[in-house]
Amino acid sequence: MKYFLLVHLVISLIFVISQFVHGCIEGNPLKSIAEPFENLKALYNPEKYLQNDLFVIDTVFTEQEKSSGTSASRCTYTTIKGHLKDSKTQKQIACQNDYLTNAYHTKYALADNTISLVYHKKNKTIKVLKNRLNDEIFLNNEKLLQSERNNAIIGLYFQISLILLIIQLLILKKESKTE
Repeated sequence: MKYFLLVHLVISLIFVISQFVHGCIEGNPLKSIAEPFENLKALYNPEKYLQNDLFVIDTVFTEQEKSSGTSASRCTYTTIKGHLKDSKTQKQIACQNDYLTNAYHTKYALADNTISLVYHKKNKTIKVLKNRLNDEIFLNNEKLLQSERNNAIIGLYFQISLILLIIQLLILKKESKTE
């Protein structure tokens, strides 16, 4: 039991430290720790904390990742960079598969005897939901919103379990000393 708790503690610690480092890179280390709380609050109270906004598209690109294991399948991620209509702060939206296909279309171009895929914007803006608590943006798609809820819950789980695991291990250590 003690070893299971130690392994879980290490995993939680790695997760929380990576969130903290990510926040330090962005310039606000505590923001990345508080973000799951704020996102979960907003996603469960959308009328109060989410507002419709327009996202101005600057760049679109896709990446393909080979799935792990023996399967030859690939997963496509589309990333759109831009900013909210009334803001100059750069943001990006990354999404798996074809959720962002309404924002661009592709054409093949021949240059130097090489065929390459070129992305053209269909729309200059797309509709998004903006979190009023932390200015995070979400696509207005139920599957993607559920995925964001799950991400927030997982983040909260690791943060809260880190605190509880430390308390449990301290209690176990104290009990083992008294025996």
